[in-house]
Amino acid sequence: MTLRDSSATTCGRHFRKDLPLASAENYASKHRAVFPNESCVQDIFRKEAAEDPRQVTEDTKLLRTDEVGELAADYGQFDGKISTLSELRRPISSRKEFACLNLGRSYVYRCKARGGAWTSGLNILWWVKKQLPNEPTFVASDFRYSAAGNLVRQEELAVWSLLMARLLIISDVARNSVGELQSLENLPQRAAVASENLSPRKLIRWIKSEAILTIDRELPESRYRSIMDPIINGENGN
Repeated sequence: MTLRDSSATTCGRHFRKDLPLASAENYASKHRAVFPNESCVQDIFRKEAAEDPRQVTEDTKLLRTDEVGELAADYGQFDGKISTLSELRRPISSRKEFACLNLGRSYVYRCKARGGAWTSGLNILWWVKKQLPNEPTFVASDFRYSAAGNLVRQEELAVWSLLMARLLIISDVARNSVGELQSLENLPQRAAVASENLSPRKLIRWIKSEAILTIDRELPESRYRSIMDPIINGENGN
């Protein structure tokens, strides 16, 4: 389904991607109290199913002409959701990475809410960690509308937001681990303090000097493998 007027629609599964997990969960709980229906898209103002074709449509043809739209349309449709999210294993466009990170946060949240193991998000954490020091790039056509005083500042804010999105999904997995990755839970908060005035330059410097070292101490490759190998072997029936 394509949301043609996303600012006027919602559903019971709404999950804020701009907040740390605890705040996002609190917001989601309050949102579900107003919009409890998780099975359909609802009109925000009427609080009823959105049926106006100007708001929603089943046609995804035009959506698939854009790489991000295609990724969203295919999410969970063919090889499974984790297959779509595995795009995070390699360098991709910043717009596409944003989409994967947002879908990834929802994936991690839903897995935990359904009683799944916290390790269901560990591969995502590992893939994001590999990309963490790489600075994103944007072009003017990536932006839907002007949201800053000038294009340079808008690009800076976009870079900062994407870097923070990487840290937020790492924090989500860490929080779900119930202490197993405790030192990674507050990475976004530490990053926000270090990147005064939403400076991407300061943030990328902090990521390279602090965040990556913290992750390496908490989750060196040897520990990652020791956790994941039994899971992978079990899935393969070995």
